Amino acid sequence: MRGVCTCDADGTNWRSYRKNNTGLASDIVLSIDVDYAGYVWAGTDAGLSCLNPALGVCDYNYYVDNSGLFSDRICAIEVDPYGNRWFGTQVGVSELVNEGPSLYGGAVTPDTGDRTTVFVYSVHYSDPECEGPTRIFANIDGTNYDMALVDGDYCDGTWECSTTLDAGSGHSFSFGAVEADWNTVSDGPYSGPTVSAAPYSPDPYEPDNTCTGATLLPTDGTWLDEHNLEPPGDVDWFAFDAEYNITYVIDVEDDSDPDFAGNVYLYDLGDPCPGALLRQDLGGDSAHIVFPCLVTGRYYIKVEQANPAEMGAYKIRVYGPQWPMVQRDLERAGTAVGSGPATTNLLWIYTIPDDIITTAPVVDGQGNVYFGTAENSLFAVATDGTLKWSYHTPDAVCATPALTYDEKILFGTEGGQLYALNSDGTLAWVYNGALGSAIHAGVTVNRVENYTVYFGADNGTLYAVNSDGTAKWQYSTPVPDEISGTIMVGELENVYFGGGCGTFYVLFPDGTLAWSYNSGLADNRMAAAMATDGSIYFGTSTRRFCCVEPPAPPDMPTSGTLRWEVIMPDSVYSVPVIAPDGTVFFGCDDGIIYSMGQHSTATTIVYDVGAPIRSALVMDGAGRIYFGADSNRYYCITQAGALVWETEDVNEPPAFSCAIDRSGTFYWAKPDGKLVTYNDMAAPDIVGPASDCWSPTFANASTVPIVVGFSSWDVGARRTGVAYTELWYSCDGGPWTPSGLDAKLGTSGQFVFMPSAEGTYDFATVAYDNAGNAELGPAAAKTTTVFDTTVPTSLCDVQHYVVSREGINVDFTLQDDLSGPAKTRLWLRFNDGHWCYTGLEETGGSGTFVMTLPENENGSYYFMTQGVDNAENWEQVPSGASEPETWLIYDTVPPTSACTSPLEADAAPIAVSYTAGDTGSGVDYVSLWYTYNNDGSDLSSWRRYPATGVGTAGTIEFTPRAQSPWNEGPGQYLFASSAQDKCGNVEDFARAIGEGKVATTSYTPGLPTSTASSDAYTSSLPIRIDYTATDRSGMGIASVSLYYALEGQMELFTGLTDYGVDHGTFAYSGPAGNPLEDGIYRFRVEAHDKAGGVQNDGLGTCTVLLDRNAGTSRASGPAYSTGGIVPIEFTAWDDFSGVDTVSIFYRCAPGGW
Repeated sequence: MRGVCTCDADGTNWRSYRKNNTGLASDIVLSIDVDYAGYVWAGTDAGLSCLNPALGVCDYNYYVDNSGLFSDRICAIEVDPYGNRWFGTQVGVSELVNEGPSLYGGAVTPDTGDRTTVFVYSVHYSDPECEGPTRIFANIDGTNYDMALVDGDYCDGTWECSTTLDAGSGHSFSFGAVEADWNTVSDGPYSGPTVSAAPYSPDPYEPDNTCTGATLLPTDGTWLDEHNLEPPGDVDWFAFDAEYNITYVIDVEDDSDPDFAGNVYLYDLGDPCPGALLRQDLGGDSAHIVFPCLVTGRYYIKVEQANPAEMGAYKIRVYGPQWPMVQRDLERAGTAVGSGPATTNLLWIYTIPDDIITTAPVVDGQGNVYFGTAENSLFAVATDGTLKWSYHTPDAVCATPALTYDEKILFGTEGGQLYALNSDGTLAWVYNGALGSAIHAGVTVNRVENYTVYFGADNGTLYAVNSDGTAKWQYSTPVPDEISGTIMVGELENVYFGGGCGTFYVLFPDGTLAWSYNSGLADNRMAAAMATDGSIYFGTSTRRFCCVEPPAPPDMPTSGTLRWEVIMPDSVYSVPVIAPDGTVFFGCDDGIIYSMGQHSTATTIVYDVGAPIRSALVMDGAGRIYFGADSNRYYCITQAGALVWETEDVNEPPAFSCAIDRSGTFYWAKPDGKLVTYNDMAAPDIVGPASDCWSPTFANASTVPIVVGFSSWDVGARRTGVAYTELWYSCDGGPWTPSGLDAKLGTSGQFVFMPSAEGTYDFATVAYDNAGNAELGPAAAKTTTVFDTTVPTSLCDVQHYVVSREGINVDFTLQDDLSGPAKTRLWLRFNDGHWCYTGLEETGGSGTFVMTLPENENGSYYFMTQGVDNAENWEQVPSGASEPETWLIYDTVPPTSACTSPLEADAAPIAVSYTAGDTGSGVDYVSLWYTYNNDGSDLSSWRRYPATGVGTAGTIEFTPRAQSPWNEGPGQYLFASSAQDKCGNVEDFARAIGEGKVATTSYTPGLPTSTASSDAYTSSLPIRIDYTATDRSGMGIASVSLYYALEGQMELFTGLTDYGVDHGTFAYSGPAGNPLEDGIYRFRVEAHDKAGGVQNDGLGTCTVLLDRNAGTSRASGPAYSTGGIVPIEFTAWDDFSGVDTVSIFYRCAPGGW
């Protein structure tokens, strides 16, 4: 009843397929089965469904009317081994036959080619049931090749594979496919293609098929590719120059087509070449031969295909270190094959600032040099004097490293750990067997393949470690004493070492004691060298120089024999060097280099430096001897005692031996952390170095001083390396000034600069190389730091009243004049609470914080911003005493109000008083609602009056509006108030009405009135009457008319009316064509209001006397006068308005009046 359910094998991840979500024919499932393609067939009571579990949908539904089913009720399902589906229905059995796929159109392109041609095989696969193939393959000459879909899909698509073929015309191919339900189908066979032999491609090194035409290989590990063994039967010969006691590795690897499967042979030197066969590696696709060289000379390599009828392509390399360990070789003979420098012509110097070199240098096959330091590091410096890499350890590296033929670097530390690094500076392995006991003696590696590493520790134990870093054996001396001298390995792979207690030990390769020699000298470093006959030479602190010879097998007694000892003027600490003719040279604390013949005990003074000589001696191929002395100099002398060169005073004695590589480059370590190299062929360095520096973009008072990092490098065709670097600065665009800080040694480091004041500081570095060349002085800034200690200023603002808690926009500005504004944080305080950080932060000098207030938290919110500039100067965090920058009130509660009005009113406006209150944002204004001649139950009859009140109490003056559409006048008015607060919440006036907050006023307006005025007397027309009308209905004055009456006569209408004004002036002269005659006139103005009221109070009158006839007068006075006041008498009379004033005129004859 619920469809089909499925789950994973562990009962988890249940899924259901039903009619409403997959298209199943019905949810009533009667039978179910799964076919070979993974499709689920579900028989229901309403049809047959085919479910695709991968897509979770029903692919097909079968019914009686669209298939061969006898009934839609499917009771049983079975899939036979051929993939056919059988369905049992309510009335019979139906079969759905499996229609297999087809494979056709097989082809190969091109149909002809040669043995280098890539042939492409293709075929088309089609499956109408789309069950998909499990495999499609091409059978080419009896070998199956899997094919890949290149076009279409798994139901209908093209498949391809490709390969090359041998020459010939008998090739054939066919195709096959296996369907998901294991149906198979094939196409073919076909013949072709025709393949011809390709032209042979001899490599560019031909002719090299004899040893006399051998290609000379470098021994620096460089791969030489493009070597072909063509035509069949071709062989290639190579040669390389090997040095005594260096172990080399020869690698040959397959290199593209045709495949290499060959033999590699190593032959001894010989004349004619080649000599005897030394080693071989046969039949593989690569070859690996390890060769310890015991005789310096040229050796030969032959490469051929194992099957001479086949051809092949390969690459080849030879690698061997140049100076792999202290004193170069296992016997510590200290002799170089090549000639060292006859001058102190500087090649380059590599400087390690603030560190001390604590080991002798070693040189690999490429010319990279390795050495350890007191500051727990091993350095790798490239051939041009630049740092290749460095590796840091927990402890100082005081044991000279050793280099292996497989390009490992092995070294020990003060902590007792033996490290093996790969050539790229990554860790290969670390051995902790001597943990806690310092390793001072140089690490030694024997000659054999799968070499053994030997080192001694201060606990008196010699350790042997396998090439993979696992322990092999260890030997502890009977009396534990420091092993700090040299460890040597003889031709029979016996191990030689000395202890500080004066005993010399020789061990068999398995770590058992072969023999020992006790010198009886308790204070003895046993710094020894071994001659070719096995004799061992060493000096002692007790002024002895000794030669011990080993016992002769087979008797092999347990002790070596002292051949001789010589008493010297002072202690002998230096490691001797043995010339090819057996002459021994050694240094003494009396400052003299001595020599002794191989079979003589007589000493010869070679050279006197006047200071103790304690470094090991090294001899080059030209017989020159190199050594350091406590005179703080390094020397080069001839065997005859002539000085070749000496260095300048280096302030401390050079403590370690030098190294000389194949090119004649000389390496020695100065005590001040400088590795110096000389080479006679080095060209002069005439180009100054370059440098760059960097600093923080910004700094403040808490981050000074300013740390300026720098990197310097030498440039030009010849580079002697960077000697030191200076720092310059400029403040606020001022002149460039030396920083006053000490110059820094080396190629990188830091300057610590203290700025003197705020400002923008530009920095530049100037580098100097070891040849004295200087970088050009600063012209532009290489880095800039803005030093800013001033806190920025921020402000914010917000809309003060809100009714929505969401989308609150707080605008801010951040001002900083030096480093510039960086970011601003928003702080919030609610009511009288504490300041808290909102978590909002914005960048830039201005912007907007968008925030949401807490739900249901009406009240006052105060805001402050906290800004920071780019120099990270922060404004203070707001505290309780902080004055907010802005505020808002969040208020969702409407205010309340009530109003009162007089019960009766006879004049407008009607004074409606109100009170209002709000507990949140405060009342903004109060609106007045009213209804006219209505009981107020119909809310639609209520009108909002335009005037509003401000504050929590006041009066709104209401005046009815007579004009359309209001048509208000006398009658009953109901009033209700509605307050709005400052957040915009509005009181529901309807609710106020429902609560009975209604005031009632019966309005019966009074009639209008007026006043009139004019001059009491006038002698001219028109007569002017000024008037003012007063409306008492509240609807306004409609009109004002003027009436008049001559005294004693009836009042008449003047015909003058002003409309819509409440004041003005009438000018009246009388009826048209009949001006007023003289007399006393009474004027009256009559006002009409817009409510229809007519003035009837008798007011608005004035009286004017009109007199247009002048009065009469006479004057008399004396006929003569002697001056002074002349009295003039007059008489005047008027018959109507009476005499007002009398004026006197005069003239002085013959003048005018």
